Amino acid sequence: MTKSEQNLFREVHKNAQMALEAIHAIEDKVYDHEFMVDLNKQAAKYSEMKEQVSNILEKEKAKPEKENPVAKWMLYSGIQMNTLLNTSTSHLAELIIKGTNMGITSLCRAMNHNELAGEYAFEIARELVDFEEANIEQMKKYL
Repeated sequence: MTKSEQNLFREVHKNAQMALEAIHAIEDKVYDHEFMVDLNKQAAKYSEMKEQVSNILEKEKAKPEKENPVAKWMLYSGIQMNTLLNTSTSHLAELIIKGTNMGITSLCRAMNHNELAGEYAFEIARELVDFEEANIEQMKKYL
């Protein structure tokens, strides 16, 4: 496995992990059943992709990037502050959309900076980008 492939797989893993953490950070604030069902479906797919990439990296004797506790804390505290006065479904959907856009941006950056990665690594990264773009469209109905 090339360094570029490792970088791309690690970015996919990090992206899925952050998305899962964001969903878990807001789930106790969700009161709309349909919205929660959609978030749970998203979480399941993120978890599946994270596991898939973990297995690929493990098979190649590589490891995912270590979780950054500061980034995790910043994500959690940012969500808590952002929802202190407003826990409406619309506001929560907006937060998910913003976070998802950040994920898409970081994945596209990783794809552009690791253009020597193999087709399979790009396929996995593209799958996550496509999934996240679909999630944004899905969340728009809650705005």
